[in-house]
Amino acid sequence: MKKIALYLFTIAALTACQTDVSSNDEHQTSAENTESTANSAEQQSASKLLKDVSQDDIGKAMAALELLVENKHCDNDNQCKVIAVGSRACGGPSSYHVFSTQNGNVKEITAQAEAITKLESHYNAQKQMMSICQHLAEPSTQCLNNKCVKLEGNQSVY
Repeated sequence: MKKIALYLFTIAALTACQTDVSSNDEHQTSAENTESTANSAEQQSASKLLKDVSQDDIGKAMAALELLVENKHCDNDNQCKVIAVGSRACGGPSSYHVFSTQNGNVKEITAQAEAITKLESHYNAQKQMMSICQHLAEPSTQCLNNKCVKLEGNQSVY
């Protein structure tokens, strides 16, 4: 008799746990669906902002970057940096830009480079662009005659 009572109690306890688990699963699934819907809405909103990217849009963004990096004055090699810019259809940056940390705001330059990369990436997807899949190697820089320059001979591709 004790065995039967214990058996029934165990079944009742397991059934109660099962109900709580499925209730939690339903609550968790509902929360995941809400989060998924919010993420989808954010992606659609971002997509609308980048809708119909033109070469002119990319050109304007590139001109703004050129203004940020135009003063390449330096006192030593450590002030010379290079940043990847843009997006090729097969991957990798479309170019590299040299700048001086002595005169350039690194945060602004990085933000502008990232904006150009997003624009080019969206443009490539929008126009279903293809490329030869030739990746540029990141160049080295040097402070030469108080000006940041790319080192010659380091223009290899892979």
